[in-house]
Amino acid sequence: MRGAHPDPQRDGEVANERDRGGALILALVMIILGATVVLPTLSYTMAVTRQSRVAMTRTIGDEAVKGGLRTALADPGKLYLECQGGSRTTVHPIASAIASVSTSCSWLSEAYAKDATEIPYSVATVQAGSTVPADATPPATWYPSSGNPVTNAWVADTSATSTGSKIFAPNLPAHALSHPSPTGYPMPAPFPACNVFFPGTYLNPISITSATPTFFASGIYYFENTVTISGSAKVVVGDGVTEGCTTDQEAAFNAVNAPVNHNITGVGATLIFGAAGRLVINDTTPGTGVSVKFNNRYVGATDVSTSSSAGVSIMTVNGVLSSPDIVNLDLPGQLYVPGSLLGGATPTPATSPNFNPSTLVSSANPLAPAPPIVDISLSTAEPVTVFIPGYTSAPQGTVNVNTTTPAAAAAKDIEIAGGVLAAQTIISTQRPATFVFGAINAVVQKTFKLTTTTTEARSVSTAIVQVNSIGTYYVNSWEVQAN
Repeated sequence: MRGAHPDPQRDGEVANERDRGGALILALVMIILGATVVLPTLSYTMAVTRQSRVAMTRTIGDEAVKGGLRTALADPGKLYLECQGGSRTTVHPIASAIASVSTSCSWLSEAYAKDATEIPYSVATVQAGSTVPADATPPATWYPSSGNPVTNAWVADTSATSTGSKIFAPNLPAHALSHPSPTGYPMPAPFPACNVFFPGTYLNPISITSATPTFFASGIYYFENTVTISGSAKVVVGDGVTEGCTTDQEAAFNAVNAPVNHNITGVGATLIFGAAGRLVINDTTPGTGVSVKFNNRYVGATDVSTSSSAGVSIMTVNGVLSSPDIVNLDLPGQLYVPGSLLGGATPTPATSPNFNPSTLVSSANPLAPAPPIVDISLSTAEPVTVFIPGYTSAPQGTVNVNTTTPAAAAAKDIEIAGGVLAAQTIISTQRPATFVFGAINAVVQKTFKLTTTTTEARSVSTAIVQVNSIGTYYVNSWEVQAN
């Protein structure tokens, strides 16, 4: 019997059936293995994505509140003014350029210009028989021997530095001998309209009456003729917390035909008057009213040549000329004033022609008194603002504030608030509506708490910031939190 022949087709079909079952099992295994890997991976990816969104939202919020603080600190002078007043619980809103955040501040503490050991007499008059105005500020710090008939007695009670229970008699600072234009230097477009004066020596009269704002750049000015401010003048003297129509930096780099040597030093300005120099502020010239605001003078510790100008707004060259030397002024029975010294590491006598003593001596001729060194005369209803926060030292001259009528007193704000040394002061019976004459121990630094939050309050920035009156600041602490 023949053997049966194998059937290749049948064998192949059986093998395929067997393989098809194995592949299905392998596919199921792979699906299970994939699920154990892919599902956690997808879950992790989704978690990371959600966390990234949260982190991104938080980062956006954090950067927004940081931006809110930086915006508030971009103008420290404005911040200084906006945040003052009230108590620690008083909250002041601050306008923000960032729409998604709101910023507010509250006062924490403040520091004064001087401590008790540095506060000199607020007002001292040294001409025999002179008196201190009855409303001088504060009464407890008037020089008790004002008007002493022993005309040189006051000299023993002086100090060249601001010292408690002494008359502050500062030395002269060095000044530039260059002669800037007596009409000033305009700022070009697109800067705001502004006329700039630069520190230096001025021999010709200066008259400022235009409505175009005027800015005296920071430094030392020496005048031998009259500076008259009237009409519609708006004047800021020196850089600082009171904003002018420009700044020191902008003026130095951009004023049209500005001097190559701009002589800008420190912050704030000191005006020195020699020969026939004096400051006249009045409302005689028709206009919209006058505003004259000084910024207090600050000098770096290493600037020895001008250090004696610190805290001084106005001063005179004292004594009489014995060419080229300046010697003591001695009018027996009337007035005695030592010749000015030039400050520095070792003070030396001031000499001509760099300095010439003031010829506007209070009692040189009692029948024809010399014009005042500081002469503020108010006779119309136009508004007048004068703010002099630094010391006025004019021991052989007169400081005059004359308000002619009650109508002229309205809308007048006259504050000579840094202390006064003069031969005599003449203050009319009719006082300006606001009148300060003497010394106010000014606040020069305030500490604020600045809080910036996003609209949804998800991010909060809290900073403790010290802001100085001259427009600088220091961040003590800064914390950003997410809610």
